[in-house]
Amino acid sequence: MDAFAEDRGAWDAQEADKAELEPSGLYITRFFPTYMMILRADWLGPWVAPHRPSTRHLRLYRPATLDPVLTKMMRGLDPPDLEDAALLCRDGGVSRCDLERSFTGAVIPDVAVIRESLEIGRALVLELARS
Repeated sequence: MDAFAEDRGAWDAQEADKAELEPSGLYITRFFPTYMMILRADWLGPWVAPHRPSTRHLRLYRPATLDPVLTKMMRGLDPPDLEDAALLCRDGGVSRCDLERSFTGAVIPDVAVIRESLEIGRALVLELARS
């Protein structure tokens, strides 16, 4: 990650990819090392195979739904991230109880702005989650 962060060509390529994806409604935000993200301590363990057509040589996995919800909370009151968190909670069957447990076990970077964002986002995301 450190080598990527220092490579200006990588950032230029990311910007070009963003411009190419934008007309289709897709986007790439930033890349963060995991130590700068809010994640559950065991986020690498509960990976989920997405529903998709079968493929012969490709196996895809994604993090459990709670982990992207936590990462969305890093930006506090950002409306698109809150909308994404609400969608993940609703479509992923995430309950308030699930969220409370994930907050308790989350690894939170020792960065004031990230901790503040989590506190702002916590109440909002709990309201968005199913009871």
